[in-house]
Amino acid sequence: MNIQQYSTVNKSSRNGYKPMFICWHIADGTYNGTITWERNSSSQVSSHFVLGKNGEVAQLVPLDMAAWTQGGIRNPTHPYVKSHPSVNPNQYCVSIECEGFWKETKGKLTDAQFNSAVELTKHIVSEVKKLYNIDIPVDREHMIGHCEINTVTRSHCPGELFPFDELIATVNKQSGNKPTTGSGTSGNTSTADAKYHYTVQVGSYKNSINAESMYNEISNMGYFTFKQSVAGNTRVCVGKFENRNDAEITRKDLQKKGYEGFVTALNV
Repeated sequence: MNIQQYSTVNKSSRNGYKPMFICWHIADGTYNGTITWERNSSSQVSSHFVLGKNGEVAQLVPLDMAAWTQGGIRNPTHPYVKSHPSVNPNQYCVSIECEGFWKETKGKLTDAQFNSAVELTKHIVSEVKKLYNIDIPVDREHMIGHCEINTVTRSHCPGELFPFDELIATVNKQSGNKPTTGSGTSGNTSTADAKYHYTVQVGSYKNSINAESMYNEISNMGYFTFKQSVAGNTRVCVGKFENRNDAEITRKDLQKKGYEGFVTALNV
């Protein structure tokens, strides 16, 4: 893809950390204005990429360095951030500022922005693989919003209408990926083992076709979804969690999207 290259002094070492998450922001500004501000040394602010409403993309910080976008941790909801309160999230995130103003768009992207967001996500995943030989899963655990790091002063970043599910589904479809890890807005990226005790059940079906339909619907949104056979029924479940509180966060996230589920014990 066509990425305009700029430089900024507002960057630092990742201090041994590798990029694990793609963090999305709303700039509350214009494309050119955001680039100018991030190149100003007095701003003490930068992002790896800026995504314009016409689909243009700028890069200011190389992926092997930390951009200064989401360093302040304040009442986080993301489990990794919560469990690493002393680590600056800039060190393990790739950050993208999207042109727009929250009061006007609530985080909704233009069609051109969305199409570039898809290509940019694929680009980041590919480049991180080349640089670090690691994969960033394209799911809702690894595609996060600034609001999951700072719920106090960044609660509307990138905004309620940011198309996480559509973006994840489109990237995975175009890449030929089937999400195999992740568990929504929180959770653990692992197959079941003894330390995972809870899951979120979103359906139980006698008809295997109905179960498969629900499984595909949830899975295509970027969630780690799996099926279990219990007492002659097929349960469709989302995520595998160490504790009930983390499972409850994903249950509430699914409820907002119209899926009524409940936290239950995970049959290992």
